[in-house]
Amino acid sequence: MFAFIDDHSRAVMGARWAYHDDVVRMAAAFRPALQRRGVPRAAYLDNGSAFVDAWLLRGCGVLGIKLIHSRPGKPEGRGKIERFFRTVREQFLVEVGDGAEIADLAEMNRLFQAWLETVYHQAVHSETGEPPIARWARATPAERAVPDPGTLREAFLWSERRRADRTAIVSLHREHLPGRRVAGRAVCRACLRPVRPGPRRGPPRREARRDRGPVHRQQAPPPQDPRRRRAGPGRAGPGRDRLPRRPRRRSRRRAEGAGQLPVPRRRPAGTARAGGGTRS
Repeated sequence: MFAFIDDHSRAVMGARWAYHDDVVRMAAAFRPALQRRGVPRAAYLDNGSAFVDAWLLRGCGVLGIKLIHSRPGKPEGRGKIERFFRTVREQFLVEVGDGAEIADLAEMNRLFQAWLETVYHQAVHSETGEPPIARWARATPAERAVPDPGTLREAFLWSERRRADRTAIVSLHREHLPGRRVAGRAVCRACLRPVRPGPRRGPPRREARRDRGPVHRQQAPPPQDPRRRRAGPGRAGPGRDRLPRRPRRRSRRRAEGAGQLPVPRRRPAGTARAGGGTRS
C-alpha cells in the first residue's frame, strides 16, 4: 500500500493498495492526493525504488515540491507513517479478514477509502487530540491550493532525453516518436501518455516486437529433398554458383606410399656429397 499523510494534522492525503510497489502504482496514489488535497511544500519519502525514480524527481520539480529522503537504517524518521500502517493493520485489515468477500483490488480500494473517511478521519488522534480531518480543515487556502490541471498533467508524463536516428525517429519505452530536428544532431525530449496503473513492466516478450515497428522477417527457404546432400562450404547449394574447387594438397609421404613419387635411395656411407668431404 502507498500512503501519503499530512505531517501536521495526520490526515491521509492519498492511499492506494496495489499488487506491486513500483513507480506506476505510486503515481496512482500520489496524483489523486495532489489533485484533492493540494501541493505540499516538501515530501518526506522512503528510500524505496519507487521513491528514488528519476520520473518522481522531474514531477516534483515541475510542481515545486522539495524531495527529502529519510536516512537509510533509521526508522525513527518514519515514525508517523509507520504508526498509520499499524493502525491499518489493527483496525481495517481485522475487519476485512481473509478477503474472501472482496472481489478485486478496485473493491479493496473502495472499502479502504470509505474506512478512511468514516473511521480514521473522524476519530480523535492520540497525539494531536483532534480528529485529523478537523485539524486539516484549519489549513490556510495556500496550503490547500489545488494545482492547475495542465501543470499536473505535465508533471505526470514520462520524459527522457534521446538522440534521433538517421530517420529522425526517437525510441522511447518501446515506442517510436518523431524527432524535432535533423536526425543525429538534436537531443530530443519526448513525453508519452500520463502514468496509469496497468500490467507490470518487464522484459518484452517475443510477441511484443510488433509494437516496436515493422519487423522484416526472412522468407523461409523452399522445401528440399531429404535425400539430397546438404550444401557445405565447398559444395554448390540452391541458388549458389559453383566455385572452382581448389586442388587438395597431399603429403609427400602419402604420395610415396601410393607410388606416385619415386622413393629416394640412401647413399652408402663414405660416398662424397656435393660441397662437402667424406664421412668417417
